[in-house]
Amino acid sequence: MLIHLAAYVGGIGANREWPAKFFYRNILLTSLAFEAAARHRIQKLVYPMGGCSYPAKATSPIGEDQMWQGYPQAESAAYSTAKKMGLVASDAYRQEFGLNSAVLIPGNMYGEFDNFRLKESHVVPALIRRFYEAKISGAREVVCWGTGASDPRLRLCRRRGSRLPVFH
Repeated sequence: MLIHLAAYVGGIGANREWPAKFFYRNILLTSLAFEAAARHRIQKLVYPMGGCSYPAKATSPIGEDQMWQGYPQAESAAYSTAKKMGLVASDAYRQEFGLNSAVLIPGNMYGEFDNFRLKESHVVPALIRRFYEAKISGAREVVCWGTGASDPRLRLCRRRGSRLPVFH
């Protein structure tokens, strides 16, 4: 079994600054993983992709039937459409080569080994860093992006990877 976890990732700021880099690297990783799995007759390919690949106007709770009903958020579209091509690759390689693959959308995860770099982190690590730095500096306020609405789709990831073999 091949669990394809390689991806070039970053937060909204990084996606805005380097959209071509996000698209190019992720479309290559996706294409090469499926091609290699088929060529080497891997019994199973597990391919996770982000929930950001759903259309920007998808309604909660988001169902799989909404995946192709619109364009993703513009800020991360280069990344998310490249990752979304894993769905197309899964169908194509199953049809032509009989490749057994599962495309998972595990939701927004964060954890102790996350990226906390200022311009490149995802939402939870960015918030943790901003509040930590505000506490250290004695700042009276913290400026954050967004609307202030809560997002129940965020998941603390301690052992999520250890559960992936369940999909064999």
